[in-house]
Amino acid sequence: MEDQIPTAAMIIGVDDSPGAAAALAWSSVATDPTRQAVCLVHVVPDLPRPPSRGIVVAEEVLTAEGAKVLERAEDQLRALGWTGRIQRRFERGSPAAVLNGLVGSSQTVVVGRRGCGGFKDLVVGSVAYDVVGKARGPVVVVPDTWVSTEHRLGQVILGVDSRTGDPALDFAFSLSARLHRTLEVVHICHYPLTPYLAGLAYLPEGGAWADDRGGQLVDQRRWLSERLAGWSAEFPDVPVEQDVTWGTPGADLVVRSSVASLIVVGTHDRGMLTHGLLGSVARTLMHHAECPVALVPAVRSVALQR
Repeated sequence: MEDQIPTAAMIIGVDDSPGAAAALAWSSVATDPTRQAVCLVHVVPDLPRPPSRGIVVAEEVLTAEGAKVLERAEDQLRALGWTGRIQRRFERGSPAAVLNGLVGSSQTVVVGRRGCGGFKDLVVGSVAYDVVGKARGPVVVVPDTWVSTEHRLGQVILGVDSRTGDPALDFAFSLSARLHRTLEVVHICHYPLTPYLAGLAYLPEGGAWADDRGGQLVDQRRWLSERLAGWSAEFPDVPVEQDVTWGTPGADLVVRSSVASLIVVGTHDRGMLTHGLLGSVARTLMHHAECPVALVPAVRSVALQR
């Protein structure tokens, strides 16, 4: 029987793709080898039985190739400076189902934005989507083009709204403390919508709403300060910057991702996105963010040990 995956392990999906290489690179920066283990997981999808297109691959060939994929991933992680414990797991089945089956609420799974499978013109792979959609713990999605030397010194950005759960805040503060980074907490007030013909449209400039925009920002800044007070007391060594502004949350966070080391957003129970707006934000970030994105379920415990 394979070793039990340690509590608070970082579980990385690997498949020889650029996305997996980026996931390994981010994990080598974000984890503490003295306190965390890393588990490398390579999953081979089950082929139709009997094969539907004349594809016949011997089980021993798949197993041998899987072992080589895991060996190459471990070599890459060691070359990046990782000195801690590494487990390897070769599994058969649906990659997303296997990863979610291995990951508990106290572990983080890290995947590339797009792996080897699927169509090359897809921005986000089905595995990343499926893992996020059913995750019990935090999921970090790493862009294929992510380079640690360009982003590792950037701020950690936490996008919050009124439904962001404590686990997302805990994850963001814990990682900021570990990386010795400033935490920028961003609350972007989205412009109100009004019915317009068959759809919706943003309210135009002027009117009562425009006259009270400044007052609404004051109220939201007060709310955010109160929301963060306890966390700042618990993590006194983490510098915190607060930014409350009007804007379009998804697009604004994508712009900020160019200089960030990570963006953290919360998800709702069972991995579903909190509501329509936050769901749109999360999807936008998964497609377009230049830095890794952590999606943290609202009612689950987080994975990073302090």
